[in-house]
Amino acid sequence: MSDFINLLDNQKTYFYTDDYKVVKRLELLKRLKNILIEEEENIYEALKIDFNKSRVESYMTEFSQIINELNYFIKNIKRLTKKRYVANDIKTLFSSKNYVQYVPYGSVLIMCEFSLPFYFSFIPLIASIACGNTVFIKLADYAPTCSKLIFKIIGAIFKKSQVIVLDETLDEEKMKEIYSLNFDLVFFAGTQKKGKSIIKEFAPRNIETKVFLINKNPLVIDRTANLELAAKKIVWAKAINSGLTFYGPNFILIHESIYNSFIENFKKEWESQYLLNDEYKANYTKIPTPQLFNDLVKIIEQNRSKIIFGGDYDKEKQTIDITLIESENLKSSIMLTDILGPILPVIKYNNTSDIFGVIEHNKTPNSIYLFTKDKELIKEVDTMIDSKLLVVNDVMIQIFKKVPIGGIGNSGNISCKRLHSFTSFSYPKVFIKSRKNSFKYRYVNGHDDFEKFKKKF
Repeated sequence: MSDFINLLDNQKTYFYTDDYKVVKRLELLKRLKNILIEEEENIYEALKIDFNKSRVESYMTEFSQIINELNYFIKNIKRLTKKRYVANDIKTLFSSKNYVQYVPYGSVLIMCEFSLPFYFSFIPLIASIACGNTVFIKLADYAPTCSKLIFKIIGAIFKKSQVIVLDETLDEEKMKEIYSLNFDLVFFAGTQKKGKSIIKEFAPRNIETKVFLINKNPLVIDRTANLELAAKKIVWAKAINSGLTFYGPNFILIHESIYNSFIENFKKEWESQYLLNDEYKANYTKIPTPQLFNDLVKIIEQNRSKIIFGGDYDKEKQTIDITLIESENLKSSIMLTDILGPILPVIKYNNTSDIFGVIEHNKTPNSIYLFTKDKELIKEVDTMIDSKLLVVNDVMIQIFKKVPIGGIGNSGNISCKRLHSFTSFSYPKVFIKSRKNSFKYRYVNGHDDFEKFKKKF
C-alpha cells in the first residue's frame, strides 16, 4: 500500500515543478510520436498475436488514430493552454481584466476494461499529458502482448513522476489499494456494470469520475434503405475488432417488409467480404480471452433455434462468425444481455413509433445508425432520441472523422478526441482583476438615485 501512496505523492509533488511546463510536455508528446512510429511494425505484430488483426484494421482503428491525436496536440498545445481574454459585458460596468485558462486536474487514473488496447491507452494518456496532468494507467489484462509493448513505449519516454504504468496482472486486492488513493480525476472505459462500480468507489470522496460506457447502440433499417449498401457496411463494421467496440451497432431494427431481402444481401456480403476472400478470412479478428469466447458461444447455443444467419465458431482459433439472431421483443433474454462480440439481435418493426419505443427502452445510446432515404424519419430520430451521435446511411465512420466520440446518460459522461479530450482532462480556471474605480454606482442604494443607476447599468 505504501508503495502506491509514495508514487502518487511523488507525482503530486512533481506536478507543481517547473519541469512540467508546456514546453516540456510538448517535447514529451513529440518523443512519444517518434517512438510510436519506430514501433509501428511491433504494434501490428502485437495486435496480430492478441487479436489476429490485419495490418489494415490495426492501422485504421488504432495506429492512425493515435498519431492523428498526437499531431493535433503537438500543433495546438500552446494555444490550448494559454490564458484567453474575456471582455466585460459592458465597458463601463464593473471594469476589470478577465481571463479563462484551462488547467490540469492533477493526478489522473486511466483504466480500460477491454476493446482497442492501444487506442484506449494512448488517447486519454495523450490528452492528460497535454493538459499537464500526471497519470496512473492500468493496462488491459486481455491483451498481454499489447500491454507489454505499451509498457515499453511509455517507460522509454516518461519518468514515474509523470506516468506510472500499472501491471495488467494486478489482482483484486491490489486494485482496491489503487481505488483507495486520492486521485484528482478518474477515467474509465468499459461496461455499465463496471463503470457504475467505479463511480460508486470514488464518488463518496468527491473524486471526479469520467466514464465511457458500452450501451446498446441501435441500427435502424427503414423500408426506403439501400439494402445492398446497408448489408455491405454492417458486415464490415461488425467484423471490426470482432464486434468489441464501444460505438458499433448492438442490435438491428428492421422494417418487416424488407426483412427477407436484407438477410439475403447480408449473406452475400459475408461471403464476398470473408468466406470467399482468403486474405480477409485469415485476418478475421479473434475473441481476445477464452472467458469472453465461451460467454459468446453460450449465447449462440442458447439461441440456436432463433439464428437467422451465422452461428459458426472455431474453438481453436477463438473466432466467431457474425451471427444474426431473431428477437421477438425487448424482453427476450438476448436483448437483456450485454453482448460484447459479433452477435446482432434483429427485431422487426411495423410502424415508426415502434422504433422510438425500442430505443427508449435502451436509453441514451452513444451511437445511432439509420439507413433510410426518408428525410422526415431522419428529423424524427434526430429530435426524439437522446444520443451524442446519429449516423445516416453508414456505420462507425465517426472514428475516421474529426468529431467527438463519447456518451451521455447510460453511455457515460465524457467526449473524446482532440479539443474534446483536452476539455475533458482539464477544467476552466477564471482570473479577474478589478480596476481601481470599477462602477462606483453599485454602492448606491437610495430610491432617488435609482433612475441614474439604471442608465449607468
